[in-house]
Amino acid sequence: MNDRTPQESGARDMPPRIDARLLGLAADALAAVLPADAAQAERLFATPSSAWGKTAPADQQLGAWLRRHPSLGARDRRWLSDRVYDVLRHGRAYESFLEEGGRADADGQASAVRERLPGLMRLSEALRTNAGPEAAAYRQWLEQQPPAVRFSLPDWLWEGLAATHGEQAEALAATLLLPAAIEIRSNLLKGKATALQKKLAEAGVAAETVPEAPAALRVTGRPALIRLPLFENGWFELQDAGSQAIAECGAARRGERVIDFCAGAGGKTLALAARMRNQGQVLAFDTDEARLSRLGPRLKRAGVDIVTQMRLKDSLDARLARYQGWADLVLVDAPCSGSGTLRRHPDLKWRLQPQEVAHYRQLQRQIMAAAARLLRPGGRLVYATCSLLADENEAQMAWLAHKAGGVSAVGGAAGAAGAAERAADPTGSGGAVGAGGVQATDPAWPAVSLQPVAQRYWLPQPEGGDVFFMASWTRA
Repeated sequence: MNDRTPQESGARDMPPRIDARLLGLAADALAAVLPADAAQAERLFATPSSAWGKTAPADQQLGAWLRRHPSLGARDRRWLSDRVYDVLRHGRAYESFLEEGGRADADGQASAVRERLPGLMRLSEALRTNAGPEAAAYRQWLEQQPPAVRFSLPDWLWEGLAATHGEQAEALAATLLLPAAIEIRSNLLKGKATALQKKLAEAGVAAETVPEAPAALRVTGRPALIRLPLFENGWFELQDAGSQAIAECGAARRGERVIDFCAGAGGKTLALAARMRNQGQVLAFDTDEARLSRLGPRLKRAGVDIVTQMRLKDSLDARLARYQGWADLVLVDAPCSGSGTLRRHPDLKWRLQPQEVAHYRQLQRQIMAAAARLLRPGGRLVYATCSLLADENEAQMAWLAHKAGGVSAVGGAAGAAGAAERAADPTGSGGAVGAGGVQATDPAWPAVSLQPVAQRYWLPQPEGGDVFFMASWTRA
């Protein structure tokens, strides 16, 4: 459970001496990523906590803290970052262990945050080095804990994961405690993954191919990839292999008309264009202008010139009417809880609030209805999320089958059990209230019939990256 991968700091990354000063700095760095009112919290990793829901992502907070401490050396910064992220990953278990071990105030109340944080850091360091009796005691204690504590998840998130993934749930939860690997996508306009692999080896970077993702390579260690001339010359992009598999799911072909409906910064847009060998048309839509603006330099670097960018007001933007019945393929990488990305963003499991899932479900349905209008007869729709919850995946596909006249391809996982029940509720809200306290209502479905082709989860092994869901449909 606490084994460290090569991506985390090993002995060679360890600072010369882990002393009280460095542990104090680590506690201060951890405090920087906690909710602003953490000092009043009885528990730091409670479930759920509205205070966490208002907290900025840990990478932003920690980055700002490191910039305020410019005198720290590279090895100290690496160690500090690793310890902060380790506590975010294992926070619930660490905190519970320290509390049950008698490390509380005399009145039985949890100690003040500033007193608790060094203890969390000391435990993290003891487990990293496997030193002292505390590490052995923790591992023995952990084996006796319920899954939500053992895997350091909020109760509601563990329940959703278990309901969705059944017998696979514990193995998946254990994987989510590990740091994610660095994975890249080779630009097929430059060469295949094997060609890039050889060029990286010449630059001193080891990488291996990834099954089921033909353009993907998994990199060993933490090399400064974006400083390589290969990156500047457009040979590769940083992209999770599962994200690449979503682009492959659409089977885009040369000369086709393709829409990336939720393009973001354009990772999948670039993958689609490369798969099409830069022949055809790709429209990249998104409502976030700042994210979409990052696509331009990436297109230039990759040598792609078939992409047109468009910032939408929302999924009902009037300009979408001109593309009705236009597309051979529409990819909907839908906004979601992001619960499949906990390896890269462990703080998300504390920041994410249960009611947000209902909001995302409604937003996903609105986008699917808008995207379906854009398909030509025989065109393909790909729906994808980086969520591991059935509410955003199998249940949504059951709803889509109910609306579009198809038969859901749901199967296998335990999470499918509630899909039929959710589909029977036409609004899908179950009385849920969306963002801002507004009662969720079902979007109007266009006169479009869809038939399911396939659906699956991308469940990485311990050496891999994030969790994804993907499903493909064809317009009748």
